[in-house]
Amino acid sequence: MAKLNSPAPQPCKIDAGSYRALLERVAASRRFQKSARLRELLLYLGGRSLEQPGCEIREQEIGVAVFGRPAHYDTVADTIARVNVYDLRKKLDAHFSEDGRDEPVLISIPKGSYCLEFVERDIPPAAVAAPDSAAGPAPGRRRSLLPAVCLALLAACVGLTIRVAQLSGGSRSRQLPPALHGLWSRLFAEGRTTDLVLADSNLSLLQDLVQQPLPTSEYRSGNLTQKAEAILGDSSRRVIETLMSRRYTSVADVQIVSQLLLLDGLDARQFRVHFARDFAPEDLRTSNVILSGSKRSNPWVQLFEDDLNFRFDHDEARGYAVIVNRHPRPGEQERYLTSVGSPTLESYGVVAFVPNLGDTGNVLIIAGGGMNATEAAGEFVTHDELLDPFLRRAGWKPGQPVPYFEVLLETTVMGATMLPPRVVCFRQGNARGSGH
Repeated sequence: MAKLNSPAPQPCKIDAGSYRALLERVAASRRFQKSARLRELLLYLGGRSLEQPGCEIREQEIGVAVFGRPAHYDTVADTIARVNVYDLRKKLDAHFSEDGRDEPVLISIPKGSYCLEFVERDIPPAAVAAPDSAAGPAPGRRRSLLPAVCLALLAACVGLTIRVAQLSGGSRSRQLPPALHGLWSRLFAEGRTTDLVLADSNLSLLQDLVQQPLPTSEYRSGNLTQKAEAILGDSSRRVIETLMSRRYTSVADVQIVSQLLLLDGLDARQFRVHFARDFAPEDLRTSNVILSGSKRSNPWVQLFEDDLNFRFDHDEARGYAVIVNRHPRPGEQERYLTSVGSPTLESYGVVAFVPNLGDTGNVLIIAGGGMNATEAAGEFVTHDELLDPFLRRAGWKPGQPVPYFEVLLETTVMGATMLPPRVVCFRQGNARGSGH
C-alpha cells in the first residue's frame, strides 16, 4: 500500500538523563499511582529503550520480565503483554494531554512496536497550557463536558476531512503489523478510493423523540420530518425541522477517523469522508466502504443485515440497545443488552467485514450499542494488540488476506475508564460467500 503522508513529529536525540527523569515523573503521576502493573511496564520499556535505542522488544520478553510468565509461554493464547501495552499507550496519551501537557517532550509507543519513543511536541507547551477561552474547556475536563462538545462535532468532522486532503507530503517509514495490514489492505486497494460514512446522530435523537425506528426508505427520500410530525403532531414541527437541518456526529466517529489517520501505510488521499445523510448508497455496490455506527444512526448498515448473524435492535421505551444473536451456539446468549445510565456499564458492539453489495469490493461495519461501544469497536480494528490475537484464534495466518468475519465485542466502562474490548463470540465468512 502507499504511504500515509504526514508531518509527524521526529524522535528526539537520546538524552538518557533527562529522559529517565521524565519517565520517573510520569511513573509518579496521578494516572499511574493506582496502577502498579502499568507503572512497572512503563519503567521496564523505558529502561530497555534508553539502554538500546531502536531496540526490538518482543512480546514474550515483556510477559516474562514484567508479568512473570514462563520463558516459552504461548503469546497467542495469553495476550497479557499486548493488552497492557494497549492500556499503557492510552494512559500515556491521556497523561500528556492533561497532567503532562507542559512537558516539552512526549513519550509514545508506536503501533507495531514495544520500544518507547521520546518525541518533541509540535505545539509549544505554552500554547497548550493557556488555551484561548473561545477554544473550549481545559483538556482535563473533557469528559465532564462531552454534551457541550457534541454540539461542535460537525465542525470537527469538516476539519478532519480537510486534514485528510492536506496529508500529501512526506511519508512514514514503518509498515503496518501483519494483522492490520491483512485487514486494511483489503479496504485500501491501490488506485481505488475508500468511503468512510459517519453516523448521523440527529437520526438517533429523532428516534428517541418518536420512540420508534424510522425506516431507511424514509431516510433516503428525505421524508423523515413529515414522518416524525405525523407521529408527534404539528406542534413539534419546529423542533423536528431544527434538529434535521443540522449535521452532528458522535465523538466515537471522530475518534475512528483520527485512529485511521494514524495508521502507517495508508494513503490518506484515498479517503472520502461522508456524513450518512449525504452518502449515495449506490456506492455500496462499487466501492470499498467503512460504515460507522449501528443502523440507528447509520441506516445504510441495514442493507447488510440480512447477511449478518449479529443484528442491532432497540428497546425504544426503556432506551436499551440490543444486539440479537440470530443463531446462538452453545454458551452464547440470544440477546446482548446495553442499558443506559448504569455507573458500571457493559456495552456491546459489532465489527463486520463483508463483501459490498455488488461483490466488487469490501465493507467494514464498525457499530456499537452506544458511543463507548462504537469507540471500542474502532479501537479493535486499529490496534494490532487487539486484532491480531482474535484473527489468529479465528484461523488466520500472517501473510494471508484477512477473511470475512463478524465479531461481537463487550467493553466495560468504570467511571471515566474504558477497558479494552473483549471478544464475546464471532462468526467466520459471510452468508453471501467468502470470495474477494
